[in-house]
Amino acid sequence: MVQRCFKACGSFASFYNMRQDTRYLKYLKGTIQKVYQSLESLNEFAEFRSFILDHDLLEREYKVP
Repeated sequence: MVQRCFKACGSFASFYNMRQDTRYLKYLKGTIQKVYQSLESLNEFAEFRSFILDHDLLEREYKVP
């Protein structure tokens, strides 16, 4: 689940960065939230959870600038 969702986040961002396709940006926040929730029960990923929180990835609005 974590790997699949994290890959999806990269794809969504890539679609925007490579071809200016904004359709998938709306899915980034929810998908990152799924990643974070999945990591909460996995102690070996505490550093990754901290990265998500430290960079405000759960609070950020993923919209076209």
